[in-house]
Amino acid sequence: MDATAAISRVPMLKRVHDDIRATLDGELAGLYLYGSIVSGDFIPGTSDLDLLAVTQRDLTTADLELLEAMHAAIVRDHPEWEDRIEVAYLSADGLRTFKERRSPLAIISPGEPLHLIDAGSDWLMNWYLIRTGGVALFGPPVTDVIAPIAREDYLDAVREHLSSADAWIARATSRKPGSYAVLTAARGHYTLTHGEHASKAKTASWMTEYFPEWAGLIDRAQVWRVMPLDQPLTNDDRRDIAAYLSIVTKLIRDNDL
Repeated sequence: MDATAAISRVPMLKRVHDDIRATLDGELAGLYLYGSIVSGDFIPGTSDLDLLAVTQRDLTTADLELLEAMHAAIVRDHPEWEDRIEVAYLSADGLRTFKERRSPLAIISPGEPLHLIDAGSDWLMNWYLIRTGGVALFGPPVTDVIAPIAREDYLDAVREHLSSADAWIARATSRKPGSYAVLTAARGHYTLTHGEHASKAKTASWMTEYFPEWAGLIDRAQVWRVMPLDQPLTNDDRRDIAAYLSIVTKLIRDNDL
């Protein structure tokens, strides 16, 4: 998929692209699309936009105020996109040196307003996926912006992420986070088994064949993902998710994936 095809599929990308370029006023070095649109998982009306904006320098408080106003204007004009646009803003130098040091990263994501964090090697999974499958909406090819990342380093990061999966159920207070926990564990298991990233749909299908006893839970998680309104998990849902995550993480540890 190229930029033209992505914008044709999701016209909102042009609005976001144009507004970010105008707001940063020459400080934007590159804008890269990744996530469900690229992987083939995008569900109109439900899925998020996932973007990396590479800046010429670290952003200031003044920059954040302008970007906050920009994101608010987008949602005001297109309320159907509220809480569905995720953009990480990181300087080119911070992206280049993320393995050695932490740098300020501005992030807006579902459930979180635009805010600053310190990002370092804990963002390796994101940068690997963008480097290997990201689409440039503006700027040079993503491989010119993100240095090569060894696949084994990526797999190590997936293992580390999944090592905390048992605790995800504590944060899954409703069905959308519950869906994330179930489908992310399936994707992680697939990744560590096959050595490659795949779409949620593909990994969910593979997981139902691998674990037919959990097919019902995985099917429910895919329904929860596209619900128009988030809904509380039932006690049975929470019990099933906890048991499923415990088995998946134990399988990964025991098989040394």
